[in-house]
Amino acid sequence: MTTPQANIELYLNGKIFSGWKTINVQRSLESMSGRFDLGVAVRPTDDMSGLAAGSALVLKIGGQPIITGYLDERKQSIDGANKTILISGRDKTCDLVDCAIIHNSYQFKNQTAKQIAEAICKPFGINVVWSVNTPEANERIPVWQVEPGETAFDNLSKIARHKGVLVTSDVNGNLVFTEPSTKHAGELTLGVNLLELEQADSWYQRFSLYRVIGDAEQGGEKGDTETKNKATSGQKSAKSDKKAKTEDKDNVTEFKGFTGEAE
Repeated sequence: MTTPQANIELYLNGKIFSGWKTINVQRSLESMSGRFDLGVAVRPTDDMSGLAAGSALVLKIGGQPIITGYLDERKQSIDGANKTILISGRDKTCDLVDCAIIHNSYQFKNQTAKQIAEAICKPFGINVVWSVNTPEANERIPVWQVEPGETAFDNLSKIARHKGVLVTSDVNGNLVFTEPSTKHAGELTLGVNLLELEQADSWYQRFSLYRVIGDAEQGGEKGDTETKNKATSGQKSAKSDKKAKTEDKDNVTEFKGFTGEAE
């Protein structure tokens, strides 16, 4: 969105960059790292070397921090007397999304989810904010496994699902575990705090019937996973050592996924 009237300031390498013409900020409870894009047109002679990729930064709008993290990318294009600068960056928690977990044993024993998260985040210099009060979520986990090469994002997301909580980041670059809120969100009013609205209503790839076809072994009575043949005179027959797979015409024994059919 274009917001020339907003006081947009980028604090980076001891300098404050302002005068941005375009800004796009994305933050979501479903995302572990917020991100932003900024754009501005400058003179070809202007020195923009201070906007170096990899630099730590704080993005503020109206004096309020929105993103605390790093500059991911800087692009520039020159056309005659104009030079356009486009930059993008993410929260500090971007390291958790991009990097594998650093741990000696790849296993945690008898620790809480908070303790595991703190151990995973410590090598990246990221603080963990635990805002969960339910007893179940604070119980210790007997054994928690980490797969070699697994990203911190993937493993922390598993912990959140295991405990039934949300994991996201805040404007200060911290990793936050929280519970779903019951409070009413702020109201959006078109023309006030909602400047643009775009809506799409599509029937593309929507079907009136969805059919699920499963995969199962058939043997003995319907629903059994295997058949144990009782041997006569105390001995097993040769056939009882083999698990027979038979195809039932009423049940397809090969998984075909989801099939959509339009009526």
